[in-house]
Amino acid sequence: MIITLVLVFFPLIAIGLSLGFGLPYLVSALLIYFLPGFILDLTYGTWRMFVRHFLFAAIVSIPFAIIVDFIGTSSHLWYVPHSIFASRFMGVLPYEDFFWMIFAIYTMVTLYDYFKRARSHDAPLINRRMWRFIIPAILALACFFILAYADPAFFIWNTPWAYVFLGLVFFALPAIVFFFLAKYSWKHAIRVAGYFLYVTIILEIVGSFLKDWIFVGSYLLSPLTIRAVTIPYEELFFVGVIGPLAAIGFYEYFDPITK
Repeated sequence: MIITLVLVFFPLIAIGLSLGFGLPYLVSALLIYFLPGFILDLTYGTWRMFVRHFLFAAIVSIPFAIIVDFIGTSSHLWYVPHSIFASRFMGVLPYEDFFWMIFAIYTMVTLYDYFKRARSHDAPLINRRMWRFIIPAILALACFFILAYADPAFFIWNTPWAYVFLGLVFFALPAIVFFFLAKYSWKHAIRVAGYFLYVTIILEIVGSFLKDWIFVGSYLLSPLTIRAVTIPYEELFFVGVIGPLAAIGFYEYFDPITK
């Protein structure tokens, strides 16, 4: 009961803090995405569970954050106008986006393990299977950096299909493939996706009102308009629904506790 109250009402409290004090993007993401999972880990799990979840989130997030965010930002699908950091990665990507994705994936897998009642008293902090992800990810990043520095225009996709293509390749396809490979608990995954859609809608609305990010690209669907801000439906669908399913698929295949 206490956990349910934390998961449901803590993001609402975070809304008030973010809007009331005009908190920066990084702090809002920490409050709305990271802290519910952290509280869950400390209440239900152990420090070892926290470290496992966070390491997995960091390892998986970085390649996706670099490639997907570079394409999305370069294609004007989204843009972060202000950063608390003095520079940007590759001169384009705000470092807040890296933390955003790490916090998000961290809470996704933490919540999934909570629903499964899975614990990791003896499991290694990083499963040996993770090398099946790390090595291809390094190769993919190497190819990406070569192409990006040789011809940055290669990653500028001026088409309404750009967000859909990114979502299908980097989120929907992994979600489908790893569901069949890992045969994870669909029931628990859907519960995670439902919760994460809830917090994603909250963060997207708060961030849009605070101008933490803006959506100025061309989209296949007419964006959702709330007063003076717009949010693409593709953002809500791929980030809030498909993203958690993909993250859980990666987690169950590359870093399982029970396999």
